[in-house]
Amino acid sequence: RRLAAEHGFLVVPCCRTEEQAKDTCQRLGDACWRKTNPFITACDLGSVESVRQYATNLRSELNGTKLQACIHAAGVVSMPTSARQDDWRAGDVEPNMMINAVAPYVLTTHLRDALNLDTRIVTLTSTAALDVPNNFATPEYDIGFRKRTPNNPRLAYCESKAANVLFSDALSVRGVLSNACHPGSVATLALKYENRKRYEQRASMTSEERDAQARRLGLRTPDEGATTPVWLAASQDASNLRGGFFVDPKVEVRDLYGEG
Repeated sequence: RRLAAEHGFLVVPCCRTEEQAKDTCQRLGDACWRKTNPFITACDLGSVESVRQYATNLRSELNGTKLQACIHAAGVVSMPTSARQDDWRAGDVEPNMMINAVAPYVLTTHLRDALNLDTRIVTLTSTAALDVPNNFATPEYDIGFRKRTPNNPRLAYCESKAANVLFSDALSVRGVLSNACHPGSVATLALKYENRKRYEQRASMTSEERDAQARRLGLRTPDEGATTPVWLAASQDASNLRGGFFVDPKVEVRDLYGEG
């Protein structure tokens, strides 16, 4: 959000709770859209209804104003269904797929009246998109574990990242300035469900300490991980790009799945 603000954007926060949204607006300061009366609405990406309501409220508040860019950057890594046992039911979309892939789709489609031909859509994905079965996205494949037992959070995460690529491509063939990008291996708190010990260690650090750890381990800092999505959303060099998969500014992987 901070890097987007530095590129001149007025940022509309999309946070799970109103408290988080208020804190984000305070930290953004003048870069928060409508700073004297900020848009404060919770958006739980694990709930289709919450995402729809957020989009409905935002459309109303925008009152005809068009969004310049929409960056889908939130997500979870290998989240087990047990982490949402309070509201997850058998037959629901598996949580990795819901939060990482379904929520961006629902948010984008319900904000379509706030988009125009120049609006850029940036979807963060991962090279984990490569680690899916060969028949992924075919009619017979059960995307989102709607019928299978959701007992493989890592596979579900990989499927959600592949779905991000398909979603971005589907928008692009419809004329939308949509691109996907892999932010790299970033030292964040996203490894909560894959490496609890490392998560707890990082959670106890200051942002400066986490950045220092990232450099020691050869990882990217959060700011470095944000460079490519913000470049796609803001740079004049990216103003006409669509249908790409980027790993760095101006660095596009043209044949992601090696199909020629």
